[in-house]
Amino acid sequence: MSDLITNQKPNVVLWFKVFCVFMAIVCTAFFAGGTWVIVDVGGFGKVGAQAGTAVFMLIALFVTVIAYIVPLFLKPRSWVWVYGLALIGLGFFGLLTAFVCIPLLLFWIKAETREYFGKT
Repeated sequence: MSDLITNQKPNVVLWFKVFCVFMAIVCTAFFAGGTWVIVDVGGFGKVGAQAGTAVFMLIALFVTVIAYIVPLFLKPRSWVWVYGLALIGLGFFGLLTAFVCIPLLLFWIKAETREYFGKT
């Protein structure tokens, strides 16, 4: 089967991209806020024992921002469907985003969406 699928794009793909943009913006805001707190406190020296945790959280937020931006530029492939499923699952960790992820997940696992991405 060809990797390029020419089926009509399901509406859930648009909503998934909106979800990814929203999550990238939220994670960027947390990243900026965390950086501001560290700088406002006076640097890592005054943060003390929490400096390692702060660095870890900033790196994790940066990686998460990149993870949510990447699907915006990917072509429909079977592995992209799985990647999207993982990002929707990651969204369940947020209390407010879980309410968005439930219907998104229900539409994401439908046969028409899997066919669009070439997942059988």
